[in-house]
Amino acid sequence: MAGISAPDRMITAHDITRGKPDPEPYLKGAALLGFAPEDCLVIEDASAGVRSGKTAGARVIALQTTETNDVLIEAGADWIVKDCSSLRLERTPIEVNDQLGTLIVDAAL
Repeated sequence: MAGISAPDRMITAHDITRGKPDPEPYLKGAALLGFAPEDCLVIEDASAGVRSGKTAGARVIALQTTETNDVLIEAGADWIVKDCSSLRLERTPIEVNDQLGTLIVDAAL
């Protein structure tokens, strides 16, 4: 898997009763990780997923891989990027801020 280990915790279709665009998948994911949904960032490529993330209270980066910009904007996307190559996570020295890293986004909207 590209040198990336599987996450210790994840929500799958077996863990939910209502799928997207219902917010349940993202609400359960945030709870499992111990975060408020408002402190989460969702990355989605479909309007149902964008709606799910927004209804959960998260901010959403939408990928232009399966939907038009108009559809993604209508669904509530906060940012739109071409694909995952537009996202980059940089490690931040702890003395700069109390975060582990900074997400760099080449986005439109």
